[in-house]
Amino acid sequence: MKHEIWWDQENYCGRIRLVGDLAADEATQLAQAMVPLVEGKSPRQLLLDHSASPNAVPRDTREAVQLGIKGLYFDKMAVFGLSNFNRVAGKIVVALSGSQDNSRFFKTEAEAIAWLRESR
Repeated sequence: MKHEIWWDQENYCGRIRLVGDLAADEATQLAQAMVPLVEGKSPRQLLLDHSASPNAVPRDTREAVQLGIKGLYFDKMAVFGLSNFNRVAGKIVVALSGSQDNSRFFKTEAEAIAWLRESR
């Protein structure tokens, strides 16, 4: 898989960097990999970098993301680098998963990290 997932100790958050298109099966794998990534962490934070994945996210992938994050708990989830279309679609997915209260969308990585750091 070309996408990256890791723990960022400096910014105290799990990070996902999407590279190119995100297929539905990859979305499922990333959702499963998020669980051990933030396990035992407090606060549980996620930073999703969409800047290297500019194309529209297909419907089946959006549905896989929605199912994958349902039941996952994050104190905060920051997303940046989305196109306008993907931002709208992302907000819908987040709302349907019940995570809208603790999720925010940003234009830049710096803005996203600043918001995550507010809770530290």
